[in-house]
Amino acid sequence: MFRTNKDHLQSFLISNVKDLPKKHRKRLNKSWLGVFYKEIFCRLDEEPFATLYADILSRPITPVNVLVGLETIKS
Repeated sequence: MFRTNKDHLQSFLISNVKDLPKKHRKRLNKSWLGVFYKEIFCRLDEEPFATLYADILSRPITPVNVLVGLETIKS
């Protein structure tokens, strides 16, 4: 069953990124990783991919933005 991925919008309570000093977090967000997250991962429209998923409950699905993001990085 298709569900949009909203898990990435809420940060984890315990996170390695939160433990970084402010200077390093700022540098991380300015790197390619921060740009990739804001410009590709968050902007990806998942609705066109809904037809690829079954309408019945089945095994857990991998979110579309994760799969497309990995393919983008790979290429």
